[in-house]
Amino acid sequence: MRKAKQLAKPVAVDVHGELVWITLHDGRALGMPLALYPRLAQAQVQDLYPVAFLPDRVYWPDLGETIRLEEMRIVGTTREYGDRLTVLKRRVIILFDALESRLLRHRVAQVCHALGASSWWGDNWPQIIVQDGQR
Repeated sequence: MRKAKQLAKPVAVDVHGELVWITLHDGRALGMPLALYPRLAQAQVQDLYPVAFLPDRVYWPDLGETIRLEEMRIVGTTREYGDRLTVLKRRVIILFDALESRLLRHRVAQVCHALGASSWWGDNWPQIIVQDGQR
């Protein structure tokens, strides 16, 4: 029979953004989405104390909420992964902003070029816009 892997004891809790982080005695930090614990998600900051650190779980007696470390080991994330995920999300947002900007400029240039060649505008079309649109 296999022996269950023993996790280090919890020493600190941090609710940050959409995650609850539990720091273990060996320095690791495990995170879980706060949405999995609705009583914690709806609690005010002062309601998060007192907190009891048991060998295999963290317990909030006033809220009646328990987070088991074994659940976090299976489902949770590490702080390092959470930080990498945040950086990745920022990079994707920057990439999409740049792509959207380029596509918008390209589309505006196409419209300006089409309108500049249109007889509807006639000679009233400003030449500077037509030149920018023909780049």
